[in-house]
Amino acid sequence: MDLITTLQLAAASARFEDGGDGWWFLWPLVPLFWIIVAALVIRFVAFRGRHRDPSPLERAQGILAERYARGEIDGEEYRRRSDELR
Repeated sequence: MDLITTLQLAAASARFEDGGDGWWFLWPLVPLFWIIVAALVIRFVAFRGRHRDPSPLERAQGILAERYARGEIDGEEYRRRSDELR
């Protein structure tokens, strides 16, 4: 007997025995649903502020690194300017 047939028989027997609508076997899933909802809310609230804009110093270092990567400045000038930024 497969799972669907078993569930259909269980639902049919519940409908006749206690006058219910046959959905009693889904009751254990209700707490699981609320646990998932609570976990998602906590996740979005807790990690909401994780993304931040880079500071002016971080932006300047990024621009300097890009110029070095493109070959606009050499290694010595990159190190000198990087030291000046710090």
